[in-house]
Amino acid sequence: MKKTTLITLLLLLLFVQSKAQTVTGRIVDSEKQSVVMATIALQTLDSINICATTADADGRFVLTADSIPLPFRLIVSSIGYETVMPECASYAVGDVVLATKTNVLGDVVVKSKRPILNVQGDRIVADASSIIKGRIVTCAFDVAKYVPGILCKNDNELSLAGTMSTTVLVNGKVWNGGSVLEYLKTLPAEKVAKVELLYNASPDMHVTGAVINVVLKDNRGRELTGQLKSSYLNNHHNTFQESGSLFYTTPKWSLYSMYTFADAKSISRSQYLSHHTVGN
Repeated sequence: MKKTTLITLLLLLLFVQSKAQTVTGRIVDSEKQSVVMATIALQTLDSINICATTADADGRFVLTADSIPLPFRLIVSSIGYETVMPECASYAVGDVVLATKTNVLGDVVVKSKRPILNVQGDRIVADASSIIKGRIVTCAFDVAKYVPGILCKNDNELSLAGTMSTTVLVNGKVWNGGSVLEYLKTLPAEKVAKVELLYNASPDMHVTGAVINVVLKDNRGRELTGQLKSSYLNNHHNTFQESGSLFYTTPKWSLYSMYTFADAKSISRSQYLSHHTVGN
């Protein structure tokens, strides 16, 4: 009886494992050279995230999930390359080609360096020190925006590529002290230990959907940081905006305050075209 039960359990285990589906491929550049540590996320065509991973030393990747419907979409990104989102109709993807992205500053050409990325459980982790090295990064916000797979819009919004919405957390928690992005702009880049990317938030985060989690280094002392910002815009009228923030932290607690003042006027114009008919 025990032998029969054991055989049944083994067959059931093999059956469950056989249902898992695997997607394989390789990430290369325009010269067919391997792109190491590229970030690869897999989602359905209606933007439901399934799983994610990073490419190995040969640029190869393997994505495994219980169910991967065909066709599906891959979101592939790496620092120094344009993000691509190919739609695939086969589990054997083959080569995915990334185009090099170059930033030109005057007569100097600067090519981004890839940070160290690795998969830890349900998240992709970017090492902050590798992101900071070799580039001008002044605050925690800058660290996050340079992570492969993170999109930065107008220097005022962070999101994961291919997602409808993204929640930004600090140390795995929702920031309740005002704008989390403004807070990250006041923190020195050296305070960031790592940046975690999750296409599906873990239950302990108490949020749903995609997450960018900025993990700070352990604070062992008292620190006071702040930021002052001023802006001017002329669009028919003069617009002024002043803002300031102050952050005081100790090993046990922290205090954050922010003040914004704006004096603005605007002009809007609308043009209408109508056609009226009069009946008999």
